[in-house]
Amino acid sequence: MSLQTNPQPALHSSLSSKITARWHRFMHSQNAGYLFVAPSVIFLLLFTAYPLGRGVVMSMTEVSKKGVIGKWIGFANWPILLQDEKFLAAVIRSLKFSAYGVIGALVFGIILALLLNMAWVSPMVTNFLRGLAVLPWMFATAVAALMWGLLLHRDGLLNSWLILAGTINKPIQFVGTPFLALFSLAMVFVWRVIPFIMVMVLASLKSISLELYEAASVDGANKWQSFWGITIPLIMPLLLTLAILTFVWGISQFDLIRIITGGGPVDSTQVVSYYIYRVGFLTQNWSYGATISVGVFIVNLFFATLYLYLSARSKPWE
Repeated sequence: MSLQTNPQPALHSSLSSKITARWHRFMHSQNAGYLFVAPSVIFLLLFTAYPLGRGVVMSMTEVSKKGVIGKWIGFANWPILLQDEKFLAAVIRSLKFSAYGVIGALVFGIILALLLNMAWVSPMVTNFLRGLAVLPWMFATAVAALMWGLLLHRDGLLNSWLILAGTINKPIQFVGTPFLALFSLAMVFVWRVIPFIMVMVLASLKSISLELYEAASVDGANKWQSFWGITIPLIMPLLLTLAILTFVWGISQFDLIRIITGGGPVDSTQVVSYYIYRVGFLTQNWSYGATISVGVFIVNLFFATLYLYLSARSKPWE
């Protein structure tokens, strides 16, 4: 009597080995990279591409207060947008806010980076100061806004310190007057951005060869001449990149304005991002609010593209 063997286990083992071999070949091929970036791509599609696409559709359609998309209106909102005086005023405020932010962040960021790049204290103290300088970047925007709102208040700590020091006789309305409100918010934004500027400039300063400064010193150049003749030209591509990036951040700034001033006083701090919030969420004019958002997105996309181009040329880490 002959025994019959079951071919199923052998077939299963052969199929499993083939699948395993193909999986190993796939993981060692360039196509494996797509598998690792797939979660990020899916996340971007769900939380970036879809809202952006829906915003474009909403800007070209009639949208009810409940968010239901109605009939197609095309570019009918754009002529209204270009004639909207409140929108144009908000654009000017956003440009001022971003200009204050770019100038302040670059100036103070460069000064701080130069100070921390000097060997004027021990390495331990220098590293501690570098870590301390990065702290503002670690604060959440809402936390920083609440903290500065208390500091800049008429009865806040900043006015109390100035009065005790004898610098002023009465409290200053930092965020209570149209003249100072936008500038005060811009300085809070500068305080937030300075650590990033400082770290990037410091990395770029470390990449400059000391032989260039030694050669300039031999030729009779002082430190100020070396700074303008060597340091600034070598870090200029990075500075342009940081200026564009800070400008884009300033244009899209919302949390600071919403928490500290709420667009006031007398709309003096109503920038474009806050105007979008008022039109879209407070008045529920979704179609027109989406049109403003698309316009701001196009402007930011232009500067973001310019930023990527300049950042590819600067490379401060090399």
